[in-house]
Amino acid sequence: MRATKHLLVYIFCAILCASFLTIGYYVHSIIPALSSVLFSIAIAIGPVAVLGIIYQYFLFQEIRAGAREAFVKTMTEKLSELEKVIDYNRNLNELGVVKAYSSRKEAFKDVEDWLAAEDQEIFFVGTSLRGIIGRDEGSRKVCSIIASKAKEKGIVLKFLLTHPAFASLREKHESISRRPDNSIAREILDTVHVLQELGVQPNSIKFFLGTPTCFGAKTSRYMLLNPYPYQQRAMRSFCVVVSKEVGRGEIYSAFELDHFNGVWGSENVVDLEGFDEVSLQKVFNVDAKALFGETINIKGVPERLSKS
Repeated sequence: MRATKHLLVYIFCAILCASFLTIGYYVHSIIPALSSVLFSIAIAIGPVAVLGIIYQYFLFQEIRAGAREAFVKTMTEKLSELEKVIDYNRNLNELGVVKAYSSRKEAFKDVEDWLAAEDQEIFFVGTSLRGIIGRDEGSRKVCSIIASKAKEKGIVLKFLLTHPAFASLREKHESISRRPDNSIAREILDTVHVLQELGVQPNSIKFFLGTPTCFGAKTSRYMLLNPYPYQQRAMRSFCVVVSKEVGRGEIYSAFELDHFNGVWGSENVVDLEGFDEVSLQKVFNVDAKALFGETINIKGVPERLSKS
């Protein structure tokens, strides 16, 4: 229909052109000025009419077919890309992946929300947890949530930290400069103090006998997983949130067994017996020579504790 309308316009222009030429020819001897105007108009619209008719008869179908072919090709490619995206999302959904972030800080808002809503269990796994409950770099809201949950009955709090004897192994490989020596071990001790201040009980804190691999925060529904790069702190690495309520929840189930509750009662952890001087000495003043040929001794710990 649109092509027919265009053709009628071009034909009308052609008729006008012929009419102006004819009238101009006959009035040339009588009214030269009018004849000149008519000739000028005819010359202006004549090529438009001719080219338009040529376009409609010879080029329009080819251009239309080419445009249709290009459109179909583009749509096919876009549909193929969309199918891939849908397939990727389906696979992630089946594994229980909810969302991914470029750094842990970007995930804080969501983590804070589902920690606040939890009524069964909150479980943290990390080196010192400085990046989430530390005095300087941590989240005040997370600390507030922990303090609130510590007062509630029926909710279990668990904090699995790296054993201080293994902290120096991690410390040597981080790209950031740490002073003084054993600073990660000192951060772990600071975390114990913070947790004590928040009302967390000693039996909610344990230490894993190994170097850290993945920071984690878990509730009964969600889990934040944040890998440790060899030379950077985990808080600056990407992280993902997974759930056991989305898809098959395979990642949640696997880490539940191998990184959280499955590890909590294993022989690879050391319990914190209390916040008193003697109990902390058993964890923080240790001879690790048998483990990796180095003795770790944080001098001054008893004095610091006695003042806390």
